Amino acid sequence: FPAGGGNPCTAEVAFSPDGDRGMTCAQRTCTLWRVQDHKLFQQRSATEGVSVQSVVWSPTGDRVLTTFVPRGVKESSRVVVWGADTGDESWRVVLAPKPQ
Repeated sequence: FPAGGGNPCTAEVAFSPDGDRGMTCAQRTCTLWRVQDHKLFQQRSATEGVSVQSVVWSPTGDRVLTTFVPRGVKESSRVVVWGADTGDESWRVVLAPKPQ
């Protein structure tokens, strides 16, 4: 679907293993939802200049892992782990390509 200015945006959706929560990510914003009442639980935005690459829930449903890719530099990714109960970021790392 088009974002502002007509550029396509990356969108990712993933549901918790129990189906109670969902995380949607578009461009650089990730939103944690309660599925039953469609209520926004938490929302976080990454730094400017990155796009969402993927969203995955942990098997126990207590964490969500997201990856972000800098626009124009696809060799590096940022991995962020979110606490599913709080929506707080619990871990972050930037993965850089191996030097040649």
